[in-house]
Amino acid sequence: MLNTLQEPTLAPNNTAQTLSPEHIDALIAERLAQLKGAQDPTGNASTQASTEPNAAFQPIKHALAFSGSGSEYFRIWIVNLLLTIVTLTLYSPWAKVRKMQYFYRNTTLDAQPFDYHAKPWALFKGRLVALGLLGAYTLSGYLGTAATLAFGALVIAIGPWLMWRSLHFKLANSSYRGVRFNFTGSLKGAYWVFGIATVVVVGYLVGITLITQSIAEGATKGKGITNSLSYMGLFALVPFLFPWWHQAMKNYQHQNYAWASTGTHFFATVGDFYSQWFKNIGVTILIGLAFGALIGLLSAIGLTGLFNLPRGGGFSASAIVGMVFAVIFGLILYGAFIALVQAYQNSRFQNMVWNKTNVESKNDTGVALEFDSKLRMQPLAKVIFLNLVLTIVTLGLYWPFAAVKLAKIRLESVSITQNLPWASIAPSLTAHNADGALGNEVQDAFDVDFAL
Repeated sequence: MLNTLQEPTLAPNNTAQTLSPEHIDALIAERLAQLKGAQDPTGNASTQASTEPNAAFQPIKHALAFSGSGSEYFRIWIVNLLLTIVTLTLYSPWAKVRKMQYFYRNTTLDAQPFDYHAKPWALFKGRLVALGLLGAYTLSGYLGTAATLAFGALVIAIGPWLMWRSLHFKLANSSYRGVRFNFTGSLKGAYWVFGIATVVVVGYLVGITLITQSIAEGATKGKGITNSLSYMGLFALVPFLFPWWHQAMKNYQHQNYAWASTGTHFFATVGDFYSQWFKNIGVTILIGLAFGALIGLLSAIGLTGLFNLPRGGGFSASAIVGMVFAVIFGLILYGAFIALVQAYQNSRFQNMVWNKTNVESKNDTGVALEFDSKLRMQPLAKVIFLNLVLTIVTLGLYWPFAAVKLAKIRLESVSITQNLPWASIAPSLTAHNADGALGNEVQDAFDVDFAL
């Protein structure tokens, strides 16, 4: 604070002005009042003094940066993999912490890194319970329908709570500028979003199974097929509810993230999600038709001639080479199809979700941070395709390099406009407490993740 005090001005003849001790004290008091906010007679900070610093602040646009490299992460990944195998997966919580810390600490905003603080032992205890639930799920499949339904009821009962705990755990163990994040979503909201979705999915799968059995019995006995097909048509409409649920899930997440004195606001509508989902379906169909036409064209101009099968039977060397080439070419085309479809969907959803999210100050000083995601389909498709090909060719050893490249292109496509000074956004460095890794580990055990 002392270095912000005004220095004594010089007289025109370049000699220092003589300031009395009272004058110096008055200058110091005036400067302190400017920094802390002048007080009115009632003891409340004046509006002018408190808003002048923010009003004078010019918005700054920061791009997220990722400095990780494939070679660095490969060393972490290979050690994690070997120790996880040797310890029969018991090392996996420590492996996860090392992985998360590497990606967090190599991600920076305004030259300041993020950090991850979860304790491996907390993850380890949660992992044991999660593996127990996974084992119960596997065992229920061998014990019959009643056991499977009982486990499904258990998942419906505790699943939303686990998801809620997982979100709290992840956010509370993440920090920026020494300040922990937080998740403010309610448990009731978790049961509304995840509980209803679980009931619908379980009911849908059970219904499809029962209808399939009814159709089989009807075909055998010659009756009941019409009603079964009607119910099947009704169940076929259920997937069209997914965009609605997708918006509800993202709203629950992006409406409840918090950091310091701020909280996020999400304003993407259900209509936005339905529009994007229908676009995804249309683009997927168009890409599929384009690849189908390409394969048909190549076949028409003689690709099948590479087989060159002899009339007497058997396979010639050229025929074998032709078949190998055809298989490889087919796999390449399929990989390109997957890359293009994934790149379109991932880029559009990332851009829509983050461009419809901002960070608002809880002190009623306006929007503190604004997100701008410009992830492009073509570069992302190239990364996904090369990652897929090189991971297969290297028998999985390229995976760490693939993970780094994918993280880099997705993170560095996002920029954040800062509308308030950091001191105004985060006046306190008090960290939130983090406990309860169970939800986080169950989420991992059942392969459920909340992407960027």
